[in-house]
Amino acid sequence: MYPEEKVGIKGMLQHGLPENVTGMMASIAETMKAGEFDYADDTLKKLIGHPPLDLKDFLKSVYGTKSL
Repeated sequence: MYPEEKVGIKGMLQHGLPENVTGMMASIAETMKAGEFDYADDTLKKLIGHPPLDLKDFLKSVYGTKSL
């Protein structure tokens, strides 16, 4: 575990997150850092019947363009 991850876990605990949740969050962060989520496929497109919006387009559709 990297020092910044220990700081992150300590902060989550100080804000009242249960220890098992902080462990799960740290595990997800490690997985992301290792690049294990760095892939894309068309599963979501098949499920919803159209290409998904990227985050910026979604936020524009919800909040307009003022804050972007």
